[in-house]
Amino acid sequence: MAPAASRLRAEAGLVALPQRALAQYLRLLQLYPVLTKAATSGILSALGNFLAQTIKKRKKENGSQRLDVGGPLRYAIYGFFFTGPLSHFFYLFMERWVPPEAPWAAVKRLLLDRLLFAPAFLLLFFVVMSFLEGGDAAAGAAKVRLPHRAGPQAASLHQRPFPISLFPPCNNLRFLEVTVTGDLCPHLLSSGRAGGG
Repeated sequence: MAPAASRLRAEAGLVALPQRALAQYLRLLQLYPVLTKAATSGILSALGNFLAQTIKKRKKENGSQRLDVGGPLRYAIYGFFFTGPLSHFFYLFMERWVPPEAPWAAVKRLLLDRLLFAPAFLLLFFVVMSFLEGGDAAAGAAKVRLPHRAGPQAASLHQRPFPISLFPPCNNLRFLEVTVTGDLCPHLLSSGRAGGG
C-alpha cells in the first residue's frame, strides 16, 4: 500500500508542477519585473530561432544544412537587453498615457503600438542584429527601407498574431502572452519561408 500512495503523491506533484512554476514566475514578476521579463524574452527569442532553424533543416531535402549556434545567442542577447526591458517600459508608459477607462482605449493602444512602437522597434531590431552579426548599423537600417528583402524577421516584428491583449491591463500574464506571440510564434511561422530562421 505504501508504494501506491507514494506513486500517487509523486503523480500529484507532477500535476501541480506547472501551477507551482507559474506561481513562482508570477512571484518573480512582482519582485524583479524587468529582469524576469528580460530573461523570459531572451529565452523565448533564442528558443524561437532554434526551433525555426530546426524546422527549416528538416524541410531541406538533403538535411545537410548545419544549425547556426550564433543565431539563438544573438536572439537571446536581443531579447534580454532590448525586447524585455523596452516592452516593460513601453507598456507601463502606455497604461499611463492611455488609461483602460479612456474611450476607445484598446484602439488607441493598438494604434500607438503599431504606428509608434513597432516601426521604432523594427529599426532597432535590424540595427542591433546587423551589429551582432558583425555588420554595421547602416546595413541594418537599410533593411527597414527594403522590407521585402528583410526576410522573416520583418514579419516577426510586424505581424504579431494577437495585436490586442487577451489578458486585462496590469496583468503580469500579458507580458508573457506578448513575448510568446511576438518572439516565439513568428519564428516558427516563418521557418518555412525562403530565408527563414
